[in-house]
Amino acid sequence: MSQNPKNYYMRSTSGSYSFTTRVWTGKGTNIANVPVYVTSGKLDAIVPVNRREEEEKKGQTFSDLVQGWRYYFPTLFEIELEPDEGNAIIKHYTTNGRSLNGEAGFQDREEKLEMDSNYAFTHTPGNSTYTYKGHKKSTVSAPSGGTITPGDPYAFKYDGSFPTYYLFFYYEANDPDIPPPESSCTTPAPGQKREGRYMDPVVTGEVKADARGNESFDVLQGIPTSETLYGNVLAREYLYQNTFVNMTGTCTFEIEVEKTWTLTWDPKKTVKGPDGKDREESDPQTDEETVTERYTIERPYSYWVIEQLEIYKIDEAQLINYALPGGQITLQPENYISPSYSTSPSGKYTAPNPPTLVTAPSGSRSGGKERPAPPIENLQSFAEEAVDPVKVTNDGLAFKGTTIMNNVPADASAPVPGYIPEPPRIGNNVLYRPNQMISSDKVNRANTTSAGSIFYGLLPGNINGGEDKTFPIYGINTVTVHTPVVNYASVTDDQAHNQKTYPNPNRAAFILDRPFTIRMSNSGAHRSIPGYGNRDYAKYVRTKQVYFPFDVYNRDRTVFYPKNQWITVPVPQTEMDFFLPVWVDEGDYFVYFRTIAENAPTDYTTQPQANLDLVHHVATDIEPVEVIGRVYDFRITDIADYHWESVFRTSPGSANSKGTSYWTGLRDIDAGPRGNVLPYTLPIAPGKHPNPGFKNVAVKTGYHFKFDLKTKGNMCATCFAITG
Repeated sequence: MSQNPKNYYMRSTSGSYSFTTRVWTGKGTNIANVPVYVTSGKLDAIVPVNRREEEEKKGQTFSDLVQGWRYYFPTLFEIELEPDEGNAIIKHYTTNGRSLNGEAGFQDREEKLEMDSNYAFTHTPGNSTYTYKGHKKSTVSAPSGGTITPGDPYAFKYDGSFPTYYLFFYYEANDPDIPPPESSCTTPAPGQKREGRYMDPVVTGEVKADARGNESFDVLQGIPTSETLYGNVLAREYLYQNTFVNMTGTCTFEIEVEKTWTLTWDPKKTVKGPDGKDREESDPQTDEETVTERYTIERPYSYWVIEQLEIYKIDEAQLINYALPGGQITLQPENYISPSYSTSPSGKYTAPNPPTLVTAPSGSRSGGKERPAPPIENLQSFAEEAVDPVKVTNDGLAFKGTTIMNNVPADASAPVPGYIPEPPRIGNNVLYRPNQMISSDKVNRANTTSAGSIFYGLLPGNINGGEDKTFPIYGINTVTVHTPVVNYASVTDDQAHNQKTYPNPNRAAFILDRPFTIRMSNSGAHRSIPGYGNRDYAKYVRTKQVYFPFDVYNRDRTVFYPKNQWITVPVPQTEMDFFLPVWVDEGDYFVYFRTIAENAPTDYTTQPQANLDLVHHVATDIEPVEVIGRVYDFRITDIADYHWESVFRTSPGSANSKGTSYWTGLRDIDAGPRGNVLPYTLPIAPGKHPNPGFKNVAVKTGYHFKFDLKTKGNMCATCFAITG
């Protein structure tokens, strides 16, 4: 409760759990170890402690996905106090006062003293270097001065009359030449590891119609050949994995501390007084004694090294789809900078070089009548002060200008390394390749599947690194190739020259020996999907053709086209003129049209007007027509009426014709000038006689007359006749 309010712990406490205990240790000492393990704990606190938030308030930073929550499982310990007790402090020294604690065979210790219990402490055997000489004991304070009592102390029963029993055992070195102090360091041992890993490129890809963000076609539904696609891949800017290892060890130094004591005492002496009697008088004595203690000083050290480091850059990406040029494209990174980093193998430790002998400030002690012994004093602080910390240095690692592992020398413990930052997503234009044209040799195909891969290269300078990595790209969209063509053809209907009494309204009239026009527009309605609809499709047409089941000429009659063959119409041209020869049989016919897509295979199939179904590559149309002949150039060449004899004959009574004719109008069959002039036109009525004297003369009834006319067509059988 000293750090947080009570509610802090209550709200983060889980109410459902159980625990189990193990065997506890420490009985008879001042410290007990009681292992308790929570089992079947359910993390159901009302508000668990947000450890990430707490650490961020202290200035720590974490990756986006790092979380930390704390749940409390309270456990009650009931401690039953034992009766009054004491303790025994047992130490080991040489006869000149140097501590033997930690040397082979010697270990200072404390033990608990229980009421009404019997105790008999015996000296530690030690080792062959030293011989046991005796002990000093006290129930008041640590023994100082006095003589060493041979043997072991007497047994006793603890009655609680004193809190501490001091017992010091003394030994004498068998070899007066004590080995000099030594220094040593343990070999650095690997300990805690700090690992970082981001090896998932989180890659996505797409193949769509240009331009990105304003696509003209929905490739899932259809896109024609000769249109362009773009490939785009998004992924992480780099990948990495690393392992940092904390190397630890301890340097041990044996430091001797010497202290000189000035000892004073006054044993008194007996002298004869003036009266001849013995009397005591002062006899002060002074001596110096140097006490040397050897202490083992430990200096732990800790630094970090790079055990493994792999940094990967983007090499390229590859997209595969039927519609792409060659079936696949490679995307090289554009405006991409590989992550920069540098390392230095500088991880090490450097042990200090302390003096082996340290002199403590001198002291003095008075002993009364007897020479006092120097007091037993702990001089370890002087030894500690003489030993500097171990100098340590981490390996160095800088990533993109940021220090991840600092290799500045430090005392004892080098800085804990940070983490390589999570790689950001690359920009949209890094792996982007537009203007990939769909070749016109690719036939229509629905839902062509896509695949892809992204390649990461291991950067040089890695430590115990692996190899280049390849990752598949899943979930790329399909592409449907569908090249549209339309065929909404028509022909001209020469109604002005159709002389039939009852024209056929369901067929266009083609008049013999006259021109006609066919129309093949490149525009028209197609599928109602993006990029299609009602528009011009000339871009996707390989060939437009028309088929006549009768002979035709071009309009200028310079090119003859035999019947029953396909005639090519230039794609940009929407109309084409032809001329119908006079020898074509009259009758009903069908004119055929076809528009062939640029990607049509040799075994293509057709669909009327538009290839709405992508299995077809040709749009067709049919126009019904009727070939019709003509009757023309009707004229009167002779009249038996004697009033008109001079007009048509060379002389009265003669049968020889002057060549005079009265025609139907002044123009020929195709409305061109025939060459006749007025009054030589039909009907022959008053005013048409060329002799002014006969201008009011009409042709009398009953007289025969001669006439002729011309025909074009099949009017050559007995069924054709002129009736009146």
